Amino acid sequence: MTLSQSSISIGNWLFIRRGWLPLLLYVLATFAILCSSPDHIYHWSFLEEIAYLLISCLGLVVRGLTIGYTPMNTSGRNTKEGQVADSLNTLGMYSMIRHPLYVGNFLMWLGLILYVGVDWYIPVIILLYWWYYEKIVMAEEDFLSRKFGDQYTEWCNKTNAFIPNFGKWKKPEMQFSTRNVVKREYHGVFYLMLSFLFINVLRNFALGQEEIVSRFWEIAFIVTAIVCIIIRVIVKKTDLLQRAGR
Repeated sequence: MTLSQSSISIGNWLFIRRGWLPLLLYVLATFAILCSSPDHIYHWSFLEEIAYLLISCLGLVVRGLTIGYTPMNTSGRNTKEGQVADSLNTLGMYSMIRHPLYVGNFLMWLGLILYVGVDWYIPVIILLYWWYYEKIVMAEEDFLSRKFGDQYTEWCNKTNAFIPNFGKWKKPEMQFSTRNVVKREYHGVFYLMLSFLFINVLRNFALGQEEIVSRFWEIAFIVTAIVCIIIRVIVKKTDLLQRAGR
């Protein structure tokens, strides 16, 4: 097996399990914070904490702008069995960048990584994250190349992988669906706020703060949880968020 084939094989394995593998970052975050002395943990101001939250929210925006225009089963949707793509999506966000969802994911994680506030953790996790998604991207691009051939090669030749070219925007054929974004992304919003709350608790404990949970993160998480529970009930009990072809 060549190195390229080995990387693709690893990428396919990671692709199927990408829903839970990033959870290992929480283990490393716990280790980084609890095993560091308070002098080696950055003391963030409230505005700095908000800045990291906004970075993660930017990732959500990128994902939302991608998903809101995306038809069903395009560009390598993930299933338990592996990759699925009935057609190649080259419009909307995909006209500017080949992997907008992965860029959105990186920004979401970047805010959390920075918030941990331990020097060595930031470069180590960014490098691990890059290796992780590089393998997944190689597997996805191999799948799409074999399925769509010259059409995919032509799109790759004129579209950057991770750095968007805003001048190449092409209007999607489908209208933006807020309902589709809400239906597919409310889980991510919930887990993002839960992650910030988790890191906040670890940081406050390690820094010896009087409040184990900062009031802002406590309120933000409670509000987010209530909204997400309401959305989940709507998704499970009604068809209000259903859209044909999404």
